[in-house]
Amino acid sequence: MHLERITQSISLVCEGIALFGVGCRLHWNQFLDLEKPAGVGLFLQTMILPFVGYVMAAIFRLETLDALAVILTATAPIAGYSSVLTYWASGDIALGVLLAALSTTLSIGLYPLWFYLYASTWQKDVYVIAYPLDVVTCLCIIIFPVGFGIMFLHYFPKLSPYLSKVCSCAFLVRVTVNTSLVIIYHPEQFQVDWHVWMATFLIPSIGFLLGFIAAYFLRQPYKVCVAVSMAVGASNGNLVKLVATKSIDNSTDLVHVLQLPLIYAIFAPLQGTAWAFFYRKFKRVDEDNPTMFGDTYDEWSD
Repeated sequence: MHLERITQSISLVCEGIALFGVGCRLHWNQFLDLEKPAGVGLFLQTMILPFVGYVMAAIFRLETLDALAVILTATAPIAGYSSVLTYWASGDIALGVLLAALSTTLSIGLYPLWFYLYASTWQKDVYVIAYPLDVVTCLCIIIFPVGFGIMFLHYFPKLSPYLSKVCSCAFLVRVTVNTSLVIIYHPEQFQVDWHVWMATFLIPSIGFLLGFIAAYFLRQPYKVCVAVSMAVGASNGNLVKLVATKSIDNSTDLVHVLQLPLIYAIFAPLQGTAWAFFYRKFKRVDEDNPTMFGDTYDEWSD
């Protein structure tokens, strides 16, 4: 429990600093005219990814508790750190922030709905509730740091680009420290069935890939394709743990269910970082061949 508080504190502080850095690259007017790309991202994350989680649990024939863990993770809203990944990937940062905020808000109703529909195949005794206080807390972690960053850019425009690069590295600190602490003090958390490892790898992989491909076929600009990809592939592991802790009464079952979200919370950001730097390099393809993506690239430019 003590280690849990330490890792949670590190996560909150580092993510807040990183999102402040993201805000240092944004103007308020960049959040305008994002209805279509935001709709694409929200549809994929709130409608398609939960179904992907359900299909994955069915194909792997997971045991009840493992299936619940997969569905809990796949139906969770977009994590705030997806905006940091979008920044690193040279994507549309404003769209990334907007998707995380909207998805988190919608989770009050959609999280319990999708969990009930898909988890009922395995059991009908566990119901999840995304408590408003938890959702508001997750929203504040996104909105306030980004908002302060936007204000900082307004008053210190010359300093902001440098500060954004430094602050965004706090996310790497969070991933490194949290991963090291869990590996050192709780290696037993990784002793799970290979199906769980496979699901943990596939959920973000499918999300990252599906987001980019869907946005591409809808002829969205490259920056939008990247932002949608980063958002759909990054579920909010912290909210998953909060919801599971308050919804599952049996402590033994809770420990089992939390194994997958814990592994996911470690490896999804690492996988997202790899995708982000791949997209950053792949951006040259768009620059060399502008007609490959949508023809409204400048509309969502930084």
